[in-house]
Amino acid sequence: MLLVGSTAEIIPASQITQLVLADRAAGVPVSAVQVPGARHAQELMPVAILALLRWLNAYAG
Repeated sequence: MLLVGSTAEIIPASQITQLVLADRAAGVPVSAVQVPGARHAQELMPVAILALLRWLNAYAG
């Protein structure tokens, strides 16, 4: 599960596509959510919680 804000300053949001493709090529189940305008965890939280719960339900049962 990759969560990123579109204005992340540590890892550019543009790298998410590369990470997703690499994970899928390696057979790793991956999901990515980009939150427009978000920078840090506090801004990602409203979207992150629901996305993370869906991902955990799908892959961790």
